[in-house]
Amino acid sequence: MTTVITRKYRISRRLGVNLWGRAKDPVNKRKYPPGQHGILGFKKLSDFESRLSSVLYHSSLVPTIYAAKQLISHKHVTVNDKVDNISNYRVKPGDIIKIRERVAKIPVVVEAEQKQERKAPGYLETDSKEHSVKYLRSPQYSEVPYSADMEVNLVVEFYSR
Repeated sequence: MTTVITRKYRISRRLGVNLWGRAKDPVNKRKYPPGQHGILGFKKLSDFESRLSSVLYHSSLVPTIYAAKQLISHKHVTVNDKVDNISNYRVKPGDIIKIRERVAKIPVVVEAEQKQERKAPGYLETDSKEHSVKYLRSPQYSEVPYSADMEVNLVVEFYSR
């Protein structure tokens, strides 16, 4: 039977925290992540990715996340009055996302607008007449709509094995 040995110190360096409470832990000596390119430093960590596709979907201007991605890839969405076709573009607080006028007549968009199944979260300001959304601020943990209940303490417990 084969046993899998996980590298405990690699995990702690990746997270940038001394998980094990040992003085030997390399995170005490090296304040950068493991690997060949670790010396470049940590990437900016974000609790929530503020992707253009997810902001458009949560604003309830489109019915599904896939419809949001398709509208973005076909250049039907503008960010601050500039066309953007990258669905993983990070939206910054204060950005205004609009669906172009000619696209607002597409049946999928009209139907999603009429149904309004989802309520827009507090960090988004939606204007259905203008077909626009304003990203006000980064969301709090309690404001992010997940399909399942996330228990952070279980995730931390899993990584601390």
